[in-house]
Amino acid sequence: MISHQEHQKQDATNMTQEEALNFLKEHQPMPKDEDLSEELIRKYDEVRQFFLQNSNKECVPLFLNSFGYIDGLGVYQLVEDVILQFSSEDVVPYLKIALDSKEYSVRYWNVQIAANYLSSELLPLLNKILREDDFDIKYNALTAIGQYNIVLSKPILEQYLHEEDNEELREIANNILIT
Repeated sequence: MISHQEHQKQDATNMTQEEALNFLKEHQPMPKDEDLSEELIRKYDEVRQFFLQNSNKECVPLFLNSFGYIDGLGVYQLVEDVILQFSSEDVVPYLKIALDSKEYSVRYWNVQIAANYLSSELLPLLNKILREDDFDIKYNALTAIGQYNIVLSKPILEQYLHEEDNEELREIANNILIT
């Protein structure tokens, strides 16, 4: 008997690159979790697995803009593994666009991915995200900014401390400044 994991792997290997890219093009972004069928998220995961096995930088902007609201039933956090296969040159231009998306879920997941691509081009967008009215996305933006050299991050964090009321977020920003 074939296991579920082996079946998924087999499905991913039967997929063509064109089918995988077209699936992503049709789901920009994916539906909200409450509207997400098991079949659709399984197909999304198969596409993710396909690109883990068949690296193609055409998938980068498509994945970065595919995140639907919340967590894709636990699959969205795995997309980072696909993106990490690619260099800053292949990812940062698309991260800039995704971090400025009108879709909260796209910005949210890309802030986390941005922590792996330390480019000064991303700092203004991460700084802009610090102005949003959402604890989680601001927390993730602080985490990403904390990965940068203090020379680059200090002015952003100091300004942020003048504007932020949330004590926990202020503490995180202060901790970044003193480490």
